[in-house]
Amino acid sequence: MTDPAAGTLQERKAPPARRRRPRLPAKRRSTERLRFLFVAYAFPPIPYAGTYRTMRLCNGLAERGHSVEVVTLHPGRGIHRDPELTARLHGNVIVHRTRTVDPWLFYRKEVLPRARLRPLRAALGRFVSFISIPDHMVFWVPFAVRKCRDLLRERAVDFLYTTSPPHSEQLIGLALKRRFGVPWIADLRDPITENIAYDSDRIPRLQRLAEARLERSIVQHADAILVNTEHARRICQSKYPGCTRFRTLRNFYDPREFGRALPRWETFTISHVGSVYSHRNPEALFEAVSRLVRRSSGDPLPIRLNFVGLSDGRMQELVERYRLSSHVTLRDMVSHREALRIMQRSHLLLVLKGFGERGHGQIPGKLYEYIGSGNRILCIGPRESECSRIVEELGLGPCVAGDAGELARVLEREYERFRRRRPGTSSARIDRRRQVFSLERAIETFLSVAGEVADRAGSG
Repeated sequence: MTDPAAGTLQERKAPPARRRRPRLPAKRRSTERLRFLFVAYAFPPIPYAGTYRTMRLCNGLAERGHSVEVVTLHPGRGIHRDPELTARLHGNVIVHRTRTVDPWLFYRKEVLPRARLRPLRAALGRFVSFISIPDHMVFWVPFAVRKCRDLLRERAVDFLYTTSPPHSEQLIGLALKRRFGVPWIADLRDPITENIAYDSDRIPRLQRLAEARLERSIVQHADAILVNTEHARRICQSKYPGCTRFRTLRNFYDPREFGRALPRWETFTISHVGSVYSHRNPEALFEAVSRLVRRSSGDPLPIRLNFVGLSDGRMQELVERYRLSSHVTLRDMVSHREALRIMQRSHLLLVLKGFGERGHGQIPGKLYEYIGSGNRILCIGPRESECSRIVEELGLGPCVAGDAGELARVLEREYERFRRRRPGTSSARIDRRRQVFSLERAIETFLSVAGEVADRAGSG
């Protein structure tokens, strides 16, 4: 159950520094060298969705001359890795890795595959769920707190940054805030109690109570609370009207990750890069493509649907039901670098949005990489969602609410656009509309939030 890496690993050593109070005078905000301590479970080489936001923030801050240290865990057996991500880190980002204990990983790897333990699986599963509140990474908290405590005793930092999910990571920020009084920026990449995947009828009461208490503690003690959509900020603000520390920092792309322009594929290709979850339903797209294929005469319609990433059995069922085996490619996970290449070489990039009120404010992280690729985007989901509004307001591509007939007409127009311009290359230059979601803009927003925190600390 314990990570094979014994003790704590420090990838690069940092010199000790004299303890100092946070300071960020308004006239020097753009030039003062600040010290940041990041705490992140999702961090290279672990290629989780939340990894890229934190990795890019670290790189952007280090590039501007700020001091960035990261406390994360040493990925052990059973955790997927993408070594290319580690190589992408800025040379001045200092990484400290700790071990952890993960009962869920042990349960999946050691209990589920063993037939002789079958009678105990249900009981063991319930026990692991009971002790893993608010989530299974709660057992990393003491390891991370201990390492952060040692670092804060050696040298002062101006800001502590924690990011979740897993939301147990915010317990680390809470403990360090109480112990050291360090200015704390809590980043909630997903809501804790208002998540699109949050089904209160299926969540144990004890977990619901623990998550609600954690959320209240963050609101009470964090000096700034980041969310990644305006919808989430409005929900938080209405839930906690007395708190004025909610700020929106949307996800973003780093243009340097794309490299040079690449030739697009000869065949008109619509790509979805990322997992297809249960609340993301691509059936309308399959039906629309099926209609176009049936209407085409002579040669088969040269259109391809390219799904890359994790998916369930529904995808293969849809391929068979609509008889699209010659038009659909299903691929497993690929490296992040390869995923970006696929985005660049495609003609239309697909966003699948969940329906329902809770899905209105959820924006898939891949949208911002789609924007960075320079290619057009097709958004299937509620027209009133924040994701659809971004695509439509910036003129990035069509948005369809899920009607197969309307979707078929949209695809015909996009195919005609492809025929007039074929095949072309991906754009190495990103127009001004798309730059609003670039790393540079995100760093400006992040430092502005840090400035607000420092001003409040200085006046308090």
